[in-house]
Amino acid sequence: AKVGFLNGVSGGVASYGLAEKEGFDLAVEEVNKEGKIHFDVEMADTKGNVQQCVSAAQKMIAAKKVLVVGPLISGEYKAVGPLFQKAQIPLLGAATTAEGLIEIGDYMFRNCVPESKNIPQTVKKTHKLLGYKTAAILYAHDNEQHVTAQKYFQKTMEEEGVQVIDVETFGSKDSEYSAQLTNIQHKAPDVIVVCSYYQEGSRILKKMREMGMNQPVLGDNGFVSPELLK
Repeated sequence: AKVGFLNGVSGGVASYGLAEKEGFDLAVEEVNKEGKIHFDVEMADTKGNVQQCVSAAQKMIAAKKVLVVGPLISGEYKAVGPLFQKAQIPLLGAATTAEGLIEIGDYMFRNCVPESKNIPQTVKKTHKLLGYKTAAILYAHDNEQHVTAQKYFQKTMEEEGVQVIDVETFGSKDSEYSAQLTNIQHKAPDVIVVCSYYQEGSRILKKMREMGMNQPVLGDNGFVSPELLK
């Protein structure tokens, strides 16, 4: 079976992409060893770039893959989903957690927990544990995943009776967050939510601690990388 794998093993998403590739390679090796079916895999490195992902997707559609796994990023999935739907090739996301992706059509699949299922649990459990009453949210406004995460953090906080006293945004290419963090610091929330990838997340957390902001921080799926704590 000719299988495509759209992934990002270089660029800003490499930490997630390499982890996904290791898991995928292991699974393919196991399936091929069993011998009932043989997966012939072609991987394309999109570097987490939407344009690169679209051109790689077009090549995989032209090569008539029976299934494509990926792409890595929700924004990429949203861009290429309609192409695979039209070509009637199943597209299986493994890390695409934003909303509105599976709704593209009946050839769209994912095996990850979306933000809509993940974040309410995070809020309810941490609220019980930490008892916070006010929160501030900082999120990347130009990333599908983080926009979805912010929406569910805010919604669940309000349902839990937590007051969201500040919402700040930044661009995913930004490296300076002082203005947003100063605004949050003035309002002194009990907890701070950061919706970002680990690169921005680690810079934001460092800056927060340098500024003397010692509140607990809640992250979304973008924090799921061992690189964050390093």
